[in-house]
Amino acid sequence: MSEILVIHHDQKQGEALQEGLLSAGHHARYMSPKAEDLLSALQSKAADVLFLDPSYWQEPEKELPPFIKSLRRVSNNYTYLCLLSDDLARENAIRMGANTVLSPVFEDNEAANQHFEKIREQAEFLSVLASRIGDDSIDFPSAGGVIARSAFNQLFLSAIDRANRYGEQTYILFFEIENYRELLELDGSYAAGYTVANLSKILVEMRRQSDIIGQTAKNEFGLLLQRPTYETEPVEAANRYIRAFGGENPVDSSGGAPVNLSVTLVALPTAEKLFHETVISKASS
Repeated sequence: MSEILVIHHDQKQGEALQEGLLSAGHHARYMSPKAEDLLSALQSKAADVLFLDPSYWQEPEKELPPFIKSLRRVSNNYTYLCLLSDDLARENAIRMGANTVLSPVFEDNEAANQHFEKIREQAEFLSVLASRIGDDSIDFPSAGGVIARSAFNQLFLSAIDRANRYGEQTYILFFEIENYRELLELDGSYAAGYTVANLSKILVEMRRQSDIIGQTAKNEFGLLLQRPTYETEPVEAANRYIRAFGGENPVDSSGGAPVNLSVTLVALPTAEKLFHETVISKASS
């Protein structure tokens, strides 16, 4: 269960938010930003998700970033930070060091619970993603235009850091062979390895010159879309790969079995899934 912390300058509003989270089944606690031991408390008991009211600071865009940097420095884990504000644009909230922003006013409890659950899911997804990409128990070597997972992890962490420093939004496309285990069991390790290599080759051929590809798992690759030129470009890229895999550029499994290939688009640092679709890819016989 996620540990959720609410920091609000108004005790009544903060405790009301805490009660809403508790009633929705979350584990939440409230603290005042005036508490001198706030950072010490975060150091001793890390929070997975932090809802923070920025109105306590007179000049949030100047005063809040140093606090957030201190918070991240003392925390034992990566805390997903959501600012509670009607005035801040998401880009400004991210530039201040947060992951996202949420209005503190909701139509009703059901709407509030839906928003809270979405934030919790994104926080959990980002945590799992960071742990998986950062797993150093096994690495995948650089080859054929694909960088090692260890190198991709450094770029992944850098993308989150740059978002918090400069407000840059980064996108990652994940390509997963969902039936990899089935291919391995039915056709053997050579066929499964051939499928992975074939997917890697297609990704390298189709990517933009500025895109960076890394192998993130035995059956998965991540493609870092750096600085898209227009807002809809990342989703258009995801659709382009789906069309290619399902048509003119299918992934060959060598053994002849179709490949179930999922394409997922993730925005950083919000960890919002903007696109997810599975296509059955099969080379024509």
